[in-house]
Amino acid sequence: MTSTLKKWRGRWLIVLGVLAVGAILMLSAREPNYRGRTLSSWLQQCSDTPLMETQRLAEAQAAVQAIGAEQALPQLLRSIKAKESPAGVWLAAKTEKLGIRFFRHRSALDKQLQGIAGFEVLGTNTAPAVTESMALLNDKEFSFVAARCLEHVGKPAESALCQGLTNQNWQVRHLSVPALASVTDDVEVYLARIKERLRDAE
Repeated sequence: MTSTLKKWRGRWLIVLGVLAVGAILMLSAREPNYRGRTLSSWLQQCSDTPLMETQRLAEAQAAVQAIGAEQALPQLLRSIKAKESPAGVWLAAKTEKLGIRFFRHRSALDKQLQGIAGFEVLGTNTAPAVTESMALLNDKEFSFVAARCLEHVGKPAESALCQGLTNQNWQVRHLSVPALASVTDDVEVYLARIKERLRDAE
């Protein structure tokens, strides 16, 4: 009986693996591509590459810029809202245990970092995403990720960064103070905005 159960488990894992590969291929086919590589692949290179590796970083940034904000933004927004999937974690653990290499699990954090990298590279061109990113500031799970993205949008995110000054998350408040400095044209206006933050113990 035990032998039979093991065989069935093995078969189910193979079926799940095939389904996972199919899903990955379908998602990859829908992704914007540049020079035979998906946007996710280029974003991962942006996220993983140390600043000192200037040539490799510049290559990935140029690829993301070539894809452009219009094509990239839908995926960037999905990435910054990524949540950990228990099923994905389980499948990754099982396939790794069996030595199956075709399935590589990307954690929610990995995907969020990819999204932030995309906002950084595309800068003010990501302005159309400000409204949706701003809404995430009210979500405890995604507020800091959203703030990291808005930081890179620049001037179009000025009002969103002002909202960040009073966010429940101290990290968002902390990030919004210097981020606002780069988008507020008038020094007096900037000082008035952050005056109350100087009393913030955190």
